[in-house]
Amino acid sequence: MADSDQGFLRAEIRIQNALKNKSQFLDLSDLQLRKIPDSLEKLSSSKRIHLNSNQLAELPEFMGQLSNLQTFDISSNQLCELPEFMGQLSNLQTLDISSNQLCELPEFMGQLSNLQTLEVNNNQLCELPESLGQ
Repeated sequence: MADSDQGFLRAEIRIQNALKNKSQFLDLSDLQLRKIPDSLEKLSSSKRIHLNSNQLAELPEFMGQLSNLQTFDISSNQLCELPEFMGQLSNLQTLDISSNQLCELPEFMGQLSNLQTLEVNNNQLCELPESLGQ
């Protein structure tokens, strides 16, 4: 079994345990994930999700429905852009998108009115959107 397949299975187990225990924190870091399991959608009450140090190139649409999310760590992946749905994460306070392949940040970042900490180091950013920090 490939490492990424084992990581996916471990992610599924962690998601099921979080559901069973009604946990508000989920750590799926360092699992070599290329895809996020669909079962993560069921964790709508999660406040903290760590997906750092994987191999993610994109995020699934359902993540925009995780409206209780306050801390989201997707650092050290392979993201080239942030999806529009992230603008819907209105409770987000901490976002770590460092060490990806981002060239720009979308304007919707300014909609994240509760955002207090934004980590963007080790990307390929040339400028930040004007809406950020307003």
